[in-house]
Amino acid sequence: MNIFQIISLLLLPVSEISLSNNDEQSDEEIFEEYENANEVFPHFFNITYLNEQTPNYEHMRTYLKETPNKGIGVFAKRKILADRLVMLYKLKIFNYDNYNSLSGGEYSFKVLKRLENGTEITEESKTADIFDETFGKPRGRIPFWGFLSNEPSLNQSENVRCEIDNQKDVYEEGDIIIYKFLADRDIEKDEEITWCYGDSYIRDYESNC
Repeated sequence: MNIFQIISLLLLPVSEISLSNNDEQSDEEIFEEYENANEVFPHFFNITYLNEQTPNYEHMRTYLKETPNKGIGVFAKRKILADRLVMLYKLKIFNYDNYNSLSGGEYSFKVLKRLENGTEITEESKTADIFDETFGKPRGRIPFWGFLSNEPSLNQSENVRCEIDNQKDVYEEGDIIIYKFLADRDIEKDEEITWCYGDSYIRDYESNC
């Protein structure tokens, strides 16, 4: 189940940030205009730092490991039963007027507003993206590592589903949005935690999505 199949989410991930004015540009040219998340928040992608700054790291259900072709990945430290909370993902709401996309929108989410009649419309002026507090202290034994989780490779299958944790009808600039990742099935020890980012995500690799 990919992110676009999750019912009642108010935010959906996208790989492009307001590209309507860049129709004639290639993906490569568009991506070059954005700041690289690894350069803005280098500590977010440093396993040593993340381990040291995660209280009770040894008691987490998951651990971080470098993978040959994906970079950092999130893995099950022990068997995780279906429907158990695995990890969290924290983002901040930005107005496009005051926003510089990171890594071509690689970590960004589209923002939707729910009207009184239940209809959901896209907030064209807003987006949700990682920020300086995306990585923070874990909630109990559940880390905020959602931004580090990868898509499944061809020999893998996604094993978590994404649900909104603090749902609101309307999100304002500066609001914090948190997603929770629940095990979609039993996850075996040392299995990588994976999910599909959605059909709009621009990939330069093969995945089982």
